Amino acid sequence: MPVPRSPGVTVEQDADGGGCFARLTIRPEVTIAEGGDPAKAEVRHRGANAECFIVKSLNLPVKHGATTAVSPAIGVGSNNPGKGKRGD
Repeated sequence: MPVPRSPGVTVEQDADGGGCFARLTIRPEVTIAEGGDPAKAEVRHRGANAECFIVKSLNLPVKHGATTAVSPAIGVGSNNPGKGKRGD
């Protein structure tokens, strides 16, 4: 059986030709509002495994490789800054 290849995923094949996921890296992309603190967001991601439902649902090592971007559009003219609505 061919072993699928994907960045961040390690699959181990057994002697019978079957296999299982051995390790996984998830790479969330987070966008914060302009004026937010990217360093603070990165610190929060370092402890994300303890609260992550994906990690808690799997029986294999899972790492986070998060990236953080800043967007001036988030929260402009919106009552809910998390939605990223623009006020035109």
